[in-house]
Amino acid sequence: MIYVAVAVLAVLAIVAVLAAVRRRQSDAAIGMLSRETRSRDRSSVVLRAEAPPTGREVEKAAAAARAGGALEPAEGGGPPAPYVPPDPETIGVSRRQFFNRTIVMLMSLS
Repeated sequence: MIYVAVAVLAVLAIVAVLAAVRRRQSDAAIGMLSRETRSRDRSSVVLRAEAPPTGREVEKAAAAARAGGALEPAEGGGPPAPYVPPDPETIGVSRRQFFNRTIVMLMSLS
């Protein structure tokens, strides 16, 4: 009798996993567009306003960007900020937070 119960539970678990996987696949935001939608998109004037750049145009733009000189050199900036040691209260707070989080994590793992 117990073997039947275990087998039924195993089958139910498999069905639940398969249903969850199938549902996850159908939730995807990608899919197939209808033929009507694709033809409407192809005939749209807005989408045809600008032709994609040719290979030569892309190469010219890349060469111009490399030759560039459009970047300005960085100015000297200022001296680095002076070192200010952290106050003991800040160190104590971060230390307590660390220990509190560690204790909670270890209790949740056990």
